[in-house]
Amino acid sequence: MRSGARRVLLLAGAQCLLAGSLGAGEDFKVIVHSSQPGTAIDRALLTRIYLGGASRWGDGTPVTPVDQTARAPVRASFCVGALGMPLGRVQSHWIDVVTSSRRRPPVVKRSDEEVIALVAATPGAIGYVSAWAPTGDSVKVLRMVD
Repeated sequence: MRSGARRVLLLAGAQCLLAGSLGAGEDFKVIVHSSQPGTAIDRALLTRIYLGGASRWGDGTPVTPVDQTARAPVRASFCVGALGMPLGRVQSHWIDVVTSSRRRPPVVKRSDEEVIALVAATPGAIGYVSAWAPTGDSVKVLRMVD
């Protein structure tokens, strides 16, 4: 194999390894109120919460999902990485749900800081923020599991 082709293959392999090590949640982290038990959340439950299919935690506490604005890059990343669908499809889903039922979409905040503040102040709340956003001790970061 020629050295140029070898470099291309090595570069492609390194990119694949890097992408695999970052995982789906590379651009965001899921946060909950500090009183919420556990350290992980099942991706299927997270999807049900954000699409309106789950309104209570296992202990009966109401779930308060918190979204970011549609213009926030972290929201698009969350929709694809956590919910498995593009932002436009999530928005269309909620238009259908709102017009056919009394369910309401998640509360929307304008920044990581606003999401953290609301989640920290609301038992049962869940949100997501940029992966690099400092969360401190006011909320708990959960890892997603399949």
